[in-house]
Formats: sequence, C-alpha cells, structure tokens
Amino acid sequence: MKNLAKVSFVAALFSLGTALAAVPQKPPTYILKGYDLSGVHGLNAAKVTAKFKDKPGARITDADIHADTMIVAKELAAHHIGGHLFTSLAEKNGHVWLIFDVQNAEAQERFGQLQSQSFVGASHVSASALAAATGLKEGDQLSQDKLMAARRGVLALYAKSMPEKRLTLKLRLQHKQGKTILTWLIGEPE
Repeated sequence: MKNLAKVSFVAALFSLGTALAAVPQKPPTYILKGYDLSGVHGLNAAKVTAKFKDKPGARITDADIHADTMIVAKELAAHHIGGHLFTSLAEKNGHVWLIFDVQNAEAQERFGQLQSQSFVGASHVSASALAAATGLKEGDQLSQDKLMAARRGVLALYAKSMPEKRLTLKLRLQHKQGKTILTWLIGEPE
C-alpha cells in the first residue's frame, strides 16, 4: 500500500511538472523609452524612427525589437551602408532604450586620403622599395581593401628579400582633417 502511495505521489508530481512545462512562457515585455541610432552613420535617425511601429511608452517584446532591427537593416541596404548591425538594450526596471550600432562599416571617409607613409624598423629593404610595394600614393583615397593589398605587397617583398623568415607587420593610422598618415611597424627577423 505504501508503494502504491509513493507511485501515486511521484505520478502526481510528474503530471504537475509536465503541466507546468506545457504552459507556454510569455515572452518578456519592456516599456520603450526610446531609440538611439547614433551608432548608425549615414541615415537620418528621425526618418528611420518614424517607420517604427512602436513609440516611446509602448510595451514591446523581442519580436518588436526584431522588427525594428529589420527596418534599420533595410534602410542600411537601401543607402548602401555596409558593416554589421548590432541591436542592444539598455534596460532599467523594465524600461529600455533600443540602441542600434554599425560596426566595421566600409565607409571610405573613415580612412581618408593618404597624406604620407613611413616604415619603422626596416633595415633590410629600403623605404622607397617598401613604398612601391604598397602601391599607395599620396592623395589616394584609402579603404580597407587597399590597406590589405598594401600589407600583402609589403609581405611579398620581404618574402623575396628574406625567404623563410618570419616578419611581424603592424599598421598605425593617424587621422588629421580627412588625411591619414600611415606608419608601418616592421619587425624584421634576425
């Protein structure tokens, strides 16, 4: 009889646990305080936020946040703005700010025009040969692709002049009024 009571008790607990698990959890809701698009350059924040369904004071869910993120992503694509869109929440006591940010934007104004370039630590290869290897000239509009190609050019030059030696190569960028100074930091092998 005791065993039957234990089995009934365990079955009742199992049924209760299953019933609780079967009840769908309501998604969390937040009260919207506002939007921050200061990390998204190239878009008119007022025009973008006007397209959002929810206004400050509204209750929103993760689905609403996702819908707003898709609106920003479509606007970025329409304006040909590259990079990775991140949406984050600044939450306090259930009230949230939706913060949109674009990282690694491929905007060329970020790199500016080449003012000059120098090579620090180079002793086996001349500065003029290194400058020629980068393929960059004063006044060139810089981009990530051009900087990566310049880096590959420097590495290829060293691969020819010092085969089978490992080189460390870093690049420092200094921006001044739309102009960029490149400093190549070269660690030649001994």
